Amino acid sequence: MKPAQYLILSISVCISLFLKLDEASAVQGVSSAVQSGAQNISQSAASQINHIKKQFEYNPVGKPAHLFTNAQTAEGLTVNLADFAGKTVVLEWHNPECPYVQKHYSTNNMQKLQTFARSEKVVWITINSSSPHKTGYIEARDAWDYISNTNSRANHYVIDPNGGIGMAYNALTTPSVVIIDSGGNVAYYGAIDDRASSNPDDVPIARNYVQQALNSLLLGMPASPSATMPYGCPVKYPLVPDN
Repeated sequence: MKPAQYLILSISVCISLFLKLDEASAVQGVSSAVQSGAQNISQSAASQINHIKKQFEYNPVGKPAHLFTNAQTAEGLTVNLADFAGKTVVLEWHNPECPYVQKHYSTNNMQKLQTFARSEKVVWITINSSSPHKTGYIEARDAWDYISNTNSRANHYVIDPNGGIGMAYNALTTPSVVIIDSGGNVAYYGAIDDRASSNPDDVPIARNYVQQALNSLLLGMPASPSATMPYGCPVKYPLVPDN
């Protein structure tokens, strides 16, 4: 297996723990994967993957959202999560070069979600946590061009080059989404939908988890679903292999 495949395996195990599945089997699976992959993955990358795994061994839903500060946006602004206190906020992890992300933007699926959210006074923040010189990293000026070319309807596009925001929310793949309710707690964590592929033809037949979670919250109910398995490309944190 390639390093990226071991990262995806770690993601799956972490989510298994998160969903309170068979913890013993999950931990054993990661241990076996790390041991058998010792020759294929750098020690530093394995260390960071294990760090992410340990961070994710709890269910974030219902817990207070990480109050990030001084996040730099493509439009040249600085935003803090506290700026949106009392509002529902969607955090979308993004990599413009990831085919799973491209699926949702080329079909206008993501833009439709963003438009719906904004029509309901929900704040949508797209976050790029790719490290400089890694796949998907984008300068602010290029991000602004991307926003224009794709007709993104997000309120803000945040550049997170050191991965601080992504790590705080345990964002492991692009795309993935965290929804924060008006009380400041994580209400949803997971995938856009139930079709873990990069095929645009899957969008019309997919179950859109984010739409369903938002619908529930807007009705004053807990997000349903509240947690799903994220899929896509590994977030390109500083020590994660770029392949």
